[in-house]
Formats: sequence, structure tokens, C-alpha cells
Amino acid sequence: FAYAYCRGRLFDTVEIDDGQYDTVADIFWATGACLFIRSDIFWKAGALDEDFFAHQEEIDLCWRIKNMGYRIVCIPQSVIYHVGGGSLPKGNPRKTYLNFRNNLMMMFKNLDAVSLCWKFPFRLVLDQLAALYLFLKNRDFAELFSIYKAQGAAIRRIPSLLKKRKQGRHFSAAHLSGTSVVWQYYVRGKRKFSEL
Repeated sequence: FAYAYCRGRLFDTVEIDDGQYDTVADIFWATGACLFIRSDIFWKAGALDEDFFAHQEEIDLCWRIKNMGYRIVCIPQSVIYHVGGGSLPKGNPRKTYLNFRNNLMMMFKNLDAVSLCWKFPFRLVLDQLAALYLFLKNRDFAELFSIYKAQGAAIRRIPSLLKKRKQGRHFSAAHLSGTSVVWQYYVRGKRKFSEL
């Protein structure tokens, strides 16, 4: 369902770095803070989507690049200095809004038509559950409303997202994990990437 996670971090759980992921590996996306792309592929993929802001635009770009048949590879020997989440702090309603809105837009742009027909509506339901979960956990109405607002914004953008789909030539859900990270994390209690 296009939830972004990575080796060493699932939702709110960040693993202690004991070198367990110090291997070169194909990955679905690389963070924009340490992403190198050949310029011809960057432009051929359509560059960063200007409708995104501050969150997930690099994941959207990586998905489009993978849909074109290219690989995204992690080179753990690289050293990157980056302040994670420096634009907006965790728990900020604007950050929550952008993460949920941008993720829905990314799904709509990149999924194949069959997957889109059932995954997008199902993801809307999952986001409603996430809103309820966050409210019960934090008792924060602002964060709750930011998720509803994000869904409305993504749905209102469907006409422009359809135009972007027409511009694109490659759609796929094949690169997504075959398992639900939501199910594994919240129901089965899996807290490490290596347990998925």
C-alpha cells in the first residue's frame, strides 16, 4: 500500500545500527539527501514532481525510475551528513498532512490500473484508521484533521494526477513489497526490517 519504510526503520521504530545492513543492496527508494542519479535518467523520468513539497518527492521519483526498468542501489560505504526531518518536526500537523497527501498522490501516479482500482480506496480506509490511532495515542485533533485534509486534497487532485498518468508510460506495483508492512508491524509485532 506504498508505505515508505527502509532497512533499519519501520514506522516509529529505528533500529540500533550494528552494521546489520552494511551490504550493497537493491532498494525501492533512496532518500533525497543522499541520492545520486544520472542526469539523463532524472530528466527522462520527469524530474522531481513540483506538486510535492518537502516529503516523498524522492520516493515518487525512484518509483518512476524503477518503473522504467532501472535499479536503485544502496551503497552503505557512502558517508552522508544530513539532519533528518529538518524541514518540519515529527508530530507537526503540516508534516502529517504532507506525508499522507503526497503518499496518496504518489500511489495514484505510479500504480498500474488494476492495483490502483483496489489499493487506492483501501489505502484511504487504512489512513482513516491511522488518523484514529494517532488521535487515541496523542489526543491531538490537529493531527487527526491533517489526515482528513490530506485525503481531501489528494482526491481533489485526481484530475491533474490523471493527466500525469497520461504523460507517464510506465506503471507498476511489482516493485512494492509482497507483504503488508502495516500488518507485519501493528498486528504481528515485527519491529525490524530483517523480520519482514
